[in-house]
Amino acid sequence: RGHYFVARKTHIVPPGEFTERFTYQVELRPDDREPSGYVVSKRVPTHSEMLAKLRHKFPQSEVSDLEKRAHKLVNHVFPTFLTREAAILKILQRELPPPFRDRVPRPLSIEQDDKGFVRHLAMSWLRVGGEAMSQLDFARQAAELLYILHEKGRVMHLDLRMDNMVVSDGQVCFVDFGSAVRIGENIKESTMLDTLFSEMMRTSHIQRMLGKMLETGECTNRVMREVHGRLDK
Repeated sequence: RGHYFVARKTHIVPPGEFTERFTYQVELRPDDREPSGYVVSKRVPTHSEMLAKLRHKFPQSEVSDLEKRAHKLVNHVFPTFLTREAAILKILQRELPPPFRDRVPRPLSIEQDDKGFVRHLAMSWLRVGGEAMSQLDFARQAAELLYILHEKGRVMHLDLRMDNMVVSDGQVCFVDFGSAVRIGENIKESTMLDTLFSEMMRTSHIQRMLGKMLETGECTNRVMREVHGRLDK
């Protein structure tokens, strides 16, 4: 007879404190129109919210420098990437075969500013739960969805780690397409996008992990070595 338990580490940010990540304001909100009863609300933080996070993270920095950084994040970086994410999700709902459309978030409502940038995006919630799934089924479904994403949706996720993979209603689903690009897209046409994606490919957890595995010989695959640090499916 054997006994086991499953534990999940969860870090909850108390009221009045800040997450270490400089990211969007993301919340679950009740919505009776959705089968799950909720929607995922993702919005660009306000200037004051971002400035407060920066001051908490860098208490020794000059306020003027933090003001400039907050302005850039709130008015350029976050709106650009949220606009891209909304566009990517629309493409996937249009291009993916019907059985796969419910395995990625579905855009429900989009709010834009006067410049056309998305400031708020509401998406369907892929609620985690259901029967346990074997590792083999998880791997097979994940590989199948990734193949369809690339070949039918023509989209690369670029941040596909366990945090962004969920099992919902017996299906493996992918979430958080904020870093995604279209296959064949020329990022270098935009100086800002080129700079941001180059930085992401240098600093992302996935890229750092792959880099270490290549250095230590844990990964000897020639294709993986050739695409390390590049926007490549």
